[in-house]
Amino acid sequence: MLKALSFLGTGKYKAVNYVWEGNKCDTHLFPEALARLFAPDEIVVFVTERSKQTVDEKGTKYVDYLKNTLGNKVKFVDIPEGKTEEELWQIFEICGAQVGGKR
Repeated sequence: MLKALSFLGTGKYKAVNYVWEGNKCDTHLFPEALARLFAPDEIVVFVTERSKQTVDEKGTKYVDYLKNTLGNKVKFVDIPEGKTEEELWQIFEICGAQVGGKR
């Protein structure tokens, strides 16, 4: 099973042309490019409470866009903001659990 990991921030993302081995994908969100270019079985997207509320220029939440675009391939995993050393270690543990298969 091929699993891809990505993060979703709070920035205003703009469309980018992603290219890998001659294949191209134009999108404003990297997890979509991962899906199109590498066809993983699952895409784990780490999100904070703030990033789950962030919207694009049309008012669509990024998480909703990814749900609609990627369907059941996308899995959102909550992480803290990472503002303290303790939160950074929590993020590390959460990411490690996704890589190691713990849930």
